[in-house]
Amino acid sequence: MVDASNSDSDQPVAIDLEFLAANTMADEDLQREVLQLFFEQSVLFLEKLSRVDDDCSWYQAAHALKGSARSVGLLPLGKLAEQAELLVGPTNGLKRRAQYHEIVEEVARGRAAVREIFKLDL
Repeated sequence: MVDASNSDSDQPVAIDLEFLAANTMADEDLQREVLQLFFEQSVLFLEKLSRVDDDCSWYQAAHALKGSARSVGLLPLGKLAEQAELLVGPTNGLKRRAQYHEIVEEVARGRAAVREIFKLDL
């Protein structure tokens, strides 16, 4: 397996491989399967976040993304989704949009890392 360290950047690595291994009994086929499923579903999460305008829907979409991302070791993405959960209320429209764009970038970063490490066609 490829080293997932990120020594060129101050950003944390996109995926915690130890966390993923612990949650999949170190079964690489299972890791590939859950990551493939996550990235298929991430399209739906992003779509929901891009078009919600009410607090409840925003919170639910962010919460679902947080849990899913964390379950597959995409911990920085989970952290961004956790921050997004807090953006409820009438004055958070611009903050939501900015957070959404950060989430989109982190999904892309996670996808790139998983492609490289697991040789998946995502």
